[in-house]
Amino acid sequence: MTLKLLLGLLFIVWRSTSAEEYTNHWRATEDVANAEFCSHDGFKTEACKCNVDYTGNFCLNRKCRNFGYNGQGFPTGAKVDRCICPPGFLGRNCEPVSCVPGNNQVYTSSKNEKSISILVSYNSKMAETWGTNTDIGQLICNKENYTRSFNYNYENANYNAKSDETKEKCFSNVGNYLSVDTCLDDDNKPIPCTQLDIANLDSLVQNSPPNSIVFVLTNMGLVSTPDSVAENIIATSIARRIQINVLVYNNTGFLATDPGLAYLNKIATATFGTFVLPSIKSSNEQYNVVDSLLNNWDQGNQVSLVLSDSVKALPVDNSIDMYVAAQLYYSTDLTINGEADLVTSTDFWKLYKIPAGSLGSTLSVSGQTANTPVLVYSSGGLKAYSAFTSDDDGNIEVVDAAYSVSVVGTSYSLVVRLENGNAVYDSKDGLRSFGTPSTIKLGSFVNRPVCQFNFAFDATCTSIGASVVTLVTADNRRSVSFPAYCANFTYASNIYNNLHAETVEITHLETGQSFSSDFTCGTDIAHEKYGGRSYVIIAENSQDQTNPEKSSADNVFRNKNSIFYQLSEFVNDNNYITQPRYENFFAVLHNGPNYNKTQDTNYEKFLTKVMAATSGSPPPLSIDVPVSIRALLEDTIQSVNTYSDMFLVINYNVSVTDDDVVAIQSALAVQRSKLYILFVQTYTFYPNDVYYQLNQLAISSGGITVRLNSYADLNTFFVQYYPVLVANDIVAKAYSENQRPGIALSNVNLLPTIYYLLLTNEDLLGDGIVNATVTVSGEIAVSQLNSIGELQLFKLTVSVAGVYNIPILFSTAGLAQFSNAILLANTGSQDFISLSFIDKDGRNRNDVVFNEGGVIPVFYSSSPFDPNSNISITYSDATNPAKPVYSGKITDVDGCEAFKSYKWTTDYSWTCTVSGGLYHFKIDRAAGNTTISRTFPIRCLGSNSGDCLNGGTKRADGGCVCTLEYTGNKCESPRCLNGGTLTSAGTCDCSPAFHGTFCEEAYSPCYNSPSTPDYRADLSSLVFVVDVNALAVGGMTADFGVTGIPITVVLYGDGNAPRIVQSTTNSAHLLEVLGPITLTTLSTTASSAPPNSDMYNATNLAIDNQITNRALVIVYTSNADVPIDSDLLVRLAAKRVELRVLSTSGAESQNAKTLSLVGNGIPLAIEKSGDFQNYLTTYVGPLFQSLQYQANIPQMVFNVFQTGQLTDITTTITIPKDSTFDNVKSTIFVHTYKGNVDGTTPSFIGDTQIYKISNYDPREGQNIVLKQNVSNVNGYYAIEIIGYLKTAYLFNKNNTNGANEIVNSGVEYAESNVMHIYSAPFSEVATSNPANFPYLSIKEILNNGSLSDATTVLFTIKSNTSCFFSHFTTLDVCSQSSTIGYQVQLTTRSSANEKRQQQFSLTCFKSTYKNSITTCRGHGSPKADCFCDDNWRGIDCTEPVCANGGVRDMSVCRCPVDTYGLRCELTFGTAPTTLSQAISTSTPIPSTSYTSSISTIITSESTTVITVPTTHSATQTTTAPTEIRAAAFIIDLIGTDDYAYNNTIQSIVTYFKAFGNIHYIMLVGNLNGNLNESFAFQQYDDETYLFNRTLLFWPLRSIPSRTSNVTSALTTIRDAYDAIGTKFNNAVSLNIFYLSQIGFAANDDPTVNMGGLELFNKSAVAYSSFSKSVDPTVLDSLKKFSNDVSGARDYYSGLTALVASTAENTKAILPEKPAPLSCVYGLQSNIRVAIDRALPSSEAVTTSLNTFLTNFRPGFNNINNDVDRCSSNPLPAFYNEKSTLTAFPYYDTYFTASTFCPSQYTSMISFPNTGALNQTVFSDKLVKLIGKNINSAECACNRFSDSKTIKFVVWLPRTPQPVQQTWMNLLKLNTTNAYHFVVPFYDVTEESKATDLYYQLLVAQDAVKGGDYYLLPNAATAADIQTDVIDKLYEKLCETAGVDPTAVPPSWFKSYIENRQKDYYY
Repeated sequence: MTLKLLLGLLFIVWRSTSAEEYTNHWRATEDVANAEFCSHDGFKTEACKCNVDYTGNFCLNRKCRNFGYNGQGFPTGAKVDRCICPPGFLGRNCEPVSCVPGNNQVYTSSKNEKSISILVSYNSKMAETWGTNTDIGQLICNKENYTRSFNYNYENANYNAKSDETKEKCFSNVGNYLSVDTCLDDDNKPIPCTQLDIANLDSLVQNSPPNSIVFVLTNMGLVSTPDSVAENIIATSIARRIQINVLVYNNTGFLATDPGLAYLNKIATATFGTFVLPSIKSSNEQYNVVDSLLNNWDQGNQVSLVLSDSVKALPVDNSIDMYVAAQLYYSTDLTINGEADLVTSTDFWKLYKIPAGSLGSTLSVSGQTANTPVLVYSSGGLKAYSAFTSDDDGNIEVVDAAYSVSVVGTSYSLVVRLENGNAVYDSKDGLRSFGTPSTIKLGSFVNRPVCQFNFAFDATCTSIGASVVTLVTADNRRSVSFPAYCANFTYASNIYNNLHAETVEITHLETGQSFSSDFTCGTDIAHEKYGGRSYVIIAENSQDQTNPEKSSADNVFRNKNSIFYQLSEFVNDNNYITQPRYENFFAVLHNGPNYNKTQDTNYEKFLTKVMAATSGSPPPLSIDVPVSIRALLEDTIQSVNTYSDMFLVINYNVSVTDDDVVAIQSALAVQRSKLYILFVQTYTFYPNDVYYQLNQLAISSGGITVRLNSYADLNTFFVQYYPVLVANDIVAKAYSENQRPGIALSNVNLLPTIYYLLLTNEDLLGDGIVNATVTVSGEIAVSQLNSIGELQLFKLTVSVAGVYNIPILFSTAGLAQFSNAILLANTGSQDFISLSFIDKDGRNRNDVVFNEGGVIPVFYSSSPFDPNSNISITYSDATNPAKPVYSGKITDVDGCEAFKSYKWTTDYSWTCTVSGGLYHFKIDRAAGNTTISRTFPIRCLGSNSGDCLNGGTKRADGGCVCTLEYTGNKCESPRCLNGGTLTSAGTCDCSPAFHGTFCEEAYSPCYNSPSTPDYRADLSSLVFVVDVNALAVGGMTADFGVTGIPITVVLYGDGNAPRIVQSTTNSAHLLEVLGPITLTTLSTTASSAPPNSDMYNATNLAIDNQITNRALVIVYTSNADVPIDSDLLVRLAAKRVELRVLSTSGAESQNAKTLSLVGNGIPLAIEKSGDFQNYLTTYVGPLFQSLQYQANIPQMVFNVFQTGQLTDITTTITIPKDSTFDNVKSTIFVHTYKGNVDGTTPSFIGDTQIYKISNYDPREGQNIVLKQNVSNVNGYYAIEIIGYLKTAYLFNKNNTNGANEIVNSGVEYAESNVMHIYSAPFSEVATSNPANFPYLSIKEILNNGSLSDATTVLFTIKSNTSCFFSHFTTLDVCSQSSTIGYQVQLTTRSSANEKRQQQFSLTCFKSTYKNSITTCRGHGSPKADCFCDDNWRGIDCTEPVCANGGVRDMSVCRCPVDTYGLRCELTFGTAPTTLSQAISTSTPIPSTSYTSSISTIITSESTTVITVPTTHSATQTTTAPTEIRAAAFIIDLIGTDDYAYNNTIQSIVTYFKAFGNIHYIMLVGNLNGNLNESFAFQQYDDETYLFNRTLLFWPLRSIPSRTSNVTSALTTIRDAYDAIGTKFNNAVSLNIFYLSQIGFAANDDPTVNMGGLELFNKSAVAYSSFSKSVDPTVLDSLKKFSNDVSGARDYYSGLTALVASTAENTKAILPEKPAPLSCVYGLQSNIRVAIDRALPSSEAVTTSLNTFLTNFRPGFNNINNDVDRCSSNPLPAFYNEKSTLTAFPYYDTYFTASTFCPSQYTSMISFPNTGALNQTVFSDKLVKLIGKNINSAECACNRFSDSKTIKFVVWLPRTPQPVQQTWMNLLKLNTTNAYHFVVPFYDVTEESKATDLYYQLLVAQDAVKGGDYYLLPNAATAADIQTDVIDKLYEKLCETAGVDPTAVPPSWFKSYIENRQKDYYY
């Protein structure tokens, strides 16, 4: 037993070592995985969402489908990173694949991919029987080249020998590692031997690859015999064709009657293994049995026939050897109708050999044990491989084989591949099944010559278990047997139905930036502190003895009018002494260029120093000598504290240049100092240019520039400055250079205090000011103080806090220019806000420099920012002093621990795009119940000296090369995208659907968005298109090492039509079809097609049979000089193909070069016999090995980086760095034709050289230096990168705003094509600057093998977060029928400074081939493009919309068990019916969605559950309904009433449902021209799909320039009707409905355009607004369209009118007419319900209270708020005419606050606590808390300050409260349009009213109506709460809101219409 313990410990150590290797391997790739990269086309959200065939945190782990074997299961050292698939499953993951024709597929496995396994009860008796010479373990070890697995059924007695392990080493290890069960305890006393554990057999089977063999040798019974384990063993073995042989020993007294043997016999029989009972006399005869069976198996003999008691004879091929095994009665023989030699035997089993030719055409047997099979083994005869398909009715369009085993109760077709020898056996004459399989019923067959499985049988699984299926050929000369299995539903579901585990519905990846992902955070800089500023005065130190009034030293510093008199008074004030504003004082005294600084922190000492310095000052210098302003200011600004107040007094000649201004502005920006410039014009009047330049300095710092006439004016300024203006903060600021009649300070948050407004301007002549008036409506008193020179000063006294607009209007005498308005607030409260920025390098800074990239604002605040705090950025341009740049929320900084002060930020990276531009950052800080505004002027620093602006670079000729987003001679103007136009002011005027500085953002209300990106990035199959004439030059001579991917070979050129000759997953199998040949072997049969078209016919065949999303197609031809084939171009538009052309006749013809460009490669010439093999060995093999799946390693992606022509002696290509990944190396392939890579050794293939650059580090980038082989002889190059970049790029058409996200693989001819992209790994960069956007470089491929000049196309960003794709652009391509295609380079960004590039080719799709056959592939109709049938998509209508939980994989639906059909639309009815099921489709319902009335909607504050009825039944078929109906709806997009519009849509949708969803529906708007939208006649799955289609029309209602044109809409309908052909010939009803609000314009006459629509019944319905009837003039107008005109006030009236106008409408099923709702449904209100939760006096009171709370809310069109909605400011239109409710309880002395964000009504009405007291005790504290809550504005959605929203507080008191005036004041509603109502639960008498606090609140709020109006009856005693209390309350709420209580409210449908677009503000 010690040995057993030791071996167990060794095993544990071995396992631990393996685990450590695995862990270290993972750690090596952890950094890669953490780069948010999901392998295998997975998609990143919070975690990776993997596609259907991969799993794991980063989608690194492959799922082997259909019982495929994961090659990682092989022993260490022999592992392979791929799935070893069951026969017939060619996919990389053994997934279902499309039919691939051909007759030479390989279904067997090589030896190193098969295993021999043994399970033995290896106890002492077994060891004794085996001895040393007949050890069966030795037999197993002797079979080298196989994996050999041993399980000795005892503790950890397992050993795996890899395929290259010698037999000697194998047997030695088995002896060392595997011990004997001694059947003794630790005291060496006998104990029972270990029973055989069936779980060990299951483990061996699960770890055996396909086509393996297993031996079970036992002398013990079984531990247990669970059916579930047997099912797993049998199903896996049958799927993988694993043969399990069971041999029994009798050396332990073990009885043959043991029930465990029947269990093992069942397994052996099911898997076509043999069951061998021992002879009566114990011996090791099993040794010979295993030896014989193993040798037979090794030699390729497989069970080919099974005979039985019922099938005693079958036809056979007598030309081959056969072996027959049978269980027999004791000492009897099997009777065989021919010569048979005994090979080996026991008393109860024998194996015979029937030599070839010794038998007739039929084999018959008898004499075997009853109910046991007779197994016939052979090699080279008829063989069968089977599977099951999900296709209905033998349809071969999509799936060849779907499942390895079937499911009980289903009728999946059984598909069979027959091979005779190594060739496929086809028989059009058919097959017949022989015998009766026990669990499966077979029907008729279909021959499928174009599929691998070339026969299909109707099949029904009748019971669970295995069957033997025997087929006999039509000529009755051959037969074959094979096993099939019917699994139970639960087991099959576990195996197959893991389709959605990693593809659940997902939220789009958020693209907002965070510090942790985008910046390396540094240390934050100092923020402003109270008392930390410097006071700085700069003046000339001169005395004018002749004119003291002009003496600077005296007037500024020394006499009684100097600044020190005012400053000293201010500094010596008690308030200043206790809270000093300044840390130090500076005086800069100069006389000409010389100056000195005087400073001190002590004011008295500072004053003394200044007096001394100015004593005896020299006279002023000559006015002709200018003083440099830069010399005075730049050094001074840098010397003093940040945030200083600086005063520059000028009374002398000055000089200043543009460069000076830039330098001083930079210094001011870094220090954030405020500069006041005061011109004292006693010597001279300063010219406008000097004033303008210095004014720029002042305004960019937040100061002012004023021209004063004398020092007396200067004294007046300082008198005003102290004390009211000193050291104040800027609340709001505006500046305009241009002539304007006024400016405004908008949306300023003010508190009840005093503010001062400073205004400077000048008239148009520049010689005086323009007087201004300030008039503010509301609670602000404005008074004007003394004007000082050009400074006008106003005092604003605010009495009520709020948001105010402050208009400043200039006098009617004229306009003003250089207008600068600053609103200042006193900072005595020590409340500060500071703004700074984080740049791209992580530095915290105050300044922002033009052209240095984006910065993120960060904020300091002495009080925390609440979530409702906001920032807005504006730009002062020539036309708009406050042009919006950005507005957003202020949030916490996330990820910068080093930041101690700047703790808040906003989700925006700002780039200042105008050199020298002035921006204003307004911060609205909400803190508690207080919101304040602060504004920071920010100058975009940078030279504007005439060089190229905005990042442009200067050419040698002095011109500018501009960046993508700018244009103009100096790159001064933005490039206006998406139809925007450049205004005279140099800004973009955008069309309605776009916005942004460059019109770079689209309002895209996206719909039909996918749930995951369809990257199609994995290069996952290899296709050879080979001309046999080329093979005569050179063929394949050795394996090139590609396994695990589908490989297909198409041959042509031998006079036969092109055909597929090989499909495999192992390149070693290609030698026989791609090997070198001689021309004498070629067929002389005439070709059925012209020779020069064979290459394209073969290539087209290959692409048509492409079975993965992206393939490498290698065309190896003897002649590439063939004109391009238009049909090939069509196919390339629909498929993702990398096409490489190898020609033995040279590669430089125009045709060859053109084809290479189309294929995204370069020409390649094969010259020598070894070139083709060299290409395979040096490129194809290494390429796919680089892409090979590796467990736990992120999947590499193949991308072409760039191809081009070598026109210079030396060309350098730069691959930019990409630092996304920290620990990864990539591979680069470089191909050169007549060129070379400098310093690198290539492989040569003719004139082509191939270079492999391994271990390329993307973080470093790479320069590749290319050279011509011969100077001035042009060559070509191609650079390919094996890395991690993948971009989903897909297309659709006529989609100018990018909203429609149903996308295709390619572009279409003569359409407006739109490209959408989603890139990964994805790093979002600043969205404000198109310089950071993706872009395309497009070159047209010309028919001479060259390219046109490149056109650059910028992408547009989709601003709507509901969109899946991040960017889109409209492409100007495919406009000419002769277009060949385009070479496209796509550049995306990993950061602002790093970009990624990939290249692909685009060709143009057409709906017909050149022979006029449609390209729509049977699921669409050829129009201008393919018009796909319902539930089919894709550019060629080959992509099904999968139903019933199916998942689309390219053109295949992966169906869950129990469903089938091309779309999984059919079901057998086996699955348990589940009414509640997840909605998961490829086109999820948008956030704005309609739910039909057949569904149940359960809504709470946090959850919405949609219960959907089952949509398919066992009897469902795909037969189209026999009844045809069609209706075209013209939708009014001109009418502006939302209520009427929503009722219009609901009528359409409900009409469609009323007729059973069978109508063909057409939708068209009534807009004029290109603005209109339409969707031609089509059927929809249900009303939900129809509703989602209508969503596209809503945004069109906002287009300002829209006009109506119904006449044009009728033309559109007629065109669609003509296109539908004869489909409507027998229609039951045809209708055209015009659903309108407006009627017809005078110039819109539909009667002139009715031609061709005579068969349609026409009618009109006019919809009115809420509570109004239709205008009679509208009804009269509609009679132009039809006499059948109706009016509708609600959707139901419209619905009944539509149905009444429809022929044969008796079958229409209308919903119940909606009950009228209360008038409160139409209110726009916010309601707080105050619930007194005092101890109930009785159960009846509790019941009444609960009844009120439950029944009160349903009457409202209620919004359940969420954070998303409440964060919008302003609120979206969704809030119009809707109410929000919340509630709060109070009891005893407690109160729980309520919020509207989110609403707490549901949680509060079910509040579990009640008071301990029978009366709530009010106190000052409690009432204050309640009053604060009912007056709070905690989020935007409570609309507290919104005058359009009425506010109600509904009190539900249990007992009265005493009246106290303090409490009355606290509970007063401090906003407009707000009211209390009281619903008492006690009697309010006339006597008690005077002392009842609740009643007195009602009296105080309305002296006119009085308290009784707002008081409701006692709810505790009401007979009916609804009618006596709630309905009365509803009426009063409506009357108070000014709504007629009798008005008809909107229907429930409207509550499901949301619009959150930015252009529909609340």
